[in-house]
Amino acid sequence: MSAKQKKVILPVLIVVGLSLGAFAFASGRKAARRNAESGAGNPLQMRSVALGPAQMVRFTLYDAGIFPREARVSAGQVVIYLEDVSGNSAGLVVIESTSRLTLGQVIRSQGQGRGSSRLAMVPGSYEVFDASRPGNRARLIVEP
Repeated sequence: MSAKQKKVILPVLIVVGLSLGAFAFASGRKAARRNAESGAGNPLQMRSVALGPAQMVRFTLYDAGIFPREARVSAGQVVIYLEDVSGNSAGLVVIESTSRLTLGQVIRSQGQGRGSSRLAMVPGSYEVFDASRPGNRARLIVEP
């Protein structure tokens, strides 16, 4: 390889390497931002225990209450989906009715009125309430 070729190839390789590095860095930043927006790493948000089929239960948050007032699902994987029509809710809190332990919080996506969380649920009775309006409550019954 001649000296002239080395003078041309070396800068091209450096530019290509820097471009690939910048692309990889930008892709990693986008993935980190997506995880942050989806609530990954948030200890209050419910985590999935296992992937696979799940039942979906949907709650709609209004200023005056939560609809439906009662929902029933079978034990196992449950996706709790919320739609915030009020526009200013801090999310939906899920507690176990008898022990009053908080199981988690479904937080709507930033800039959107919707959010969801997946949870492995055992049979029992659960209460869900609007974090911004604790008086607005509904019941989630998990059947065997």
